[in-house]
Amino acid sequence: MSIDEMDFAIDPSTDDVYYRGRPLQFEQVISLNTLQFVVAIIGVAAALLAALWPIGVAYGWWGACEAIIPAQAMCHPAQ
Repeated sequence: MSIDEMDFAIDPSTDDVYYRGRPLQFEQVISLNTLQFVVAIIGVAAALLAALWPIGVAYGWWGACEAIIPAQAMCHPAQ
């Protein structure tokens, strides 16, 4: 299939793109109601926590020895 067979057209006066005579829509606005927005915020916070927690543990900023299965080498260094 060549580009000529794809039925695309551009209106030079408005720069709108048409496919088979109908204008293409390139953007769509998404609106969330209050419950959906709250759930999205909780999801973002959980994702950030899931991403940052292992980094903090790896650098020893928090949670290494207090974890359910602590890293023994970090909590009880060899003497």
